[in-house]
Amino acid sequence: MVRGSPSNENSTEGVDGSVNCVQASDDELCLVSDCVFRDWPAPRDAEEALADEPWFHVGPRDVFPERFAPFMGLPAAELAAVREHFGHLFQPAWWRALQERFAAGEHPDTPPYARENRLA
Repeated sequence: MVRGSPSNENSTEGVDGSVNCVQASDDELCLVSDCVFRDWPAPRDAEEALADEPWFHVGPRDVFPERFAPFMGLPAAELAAVREHFGHLFQPAWWRALQERFAAGEHPDTPPYARENRLA
């Protein structure tokens, strides 16, 4: 996940299975409600497309779910499986909708496996 600047970040599940915080780096956690989930901007020209650093402003709370894949370090086949089964995690709109649910007092259950594949 990219928050603030491109870095290795992961979503983390709460005790009840709900996604409620984001691991921004090896030593940083933040609440999903504190993040600004943004769409990755499309470059306007070749120079922006080839830039080593973001050519757009990135705030300290910005998260770009579309950029999760490069930081997962998965081989292509495994990444394809993650995208197939959990593709919503790469969509900023899904995270913004989750924030709205938290703000409404909901605590949605987001188990990592389908009910038939769980041990408990």
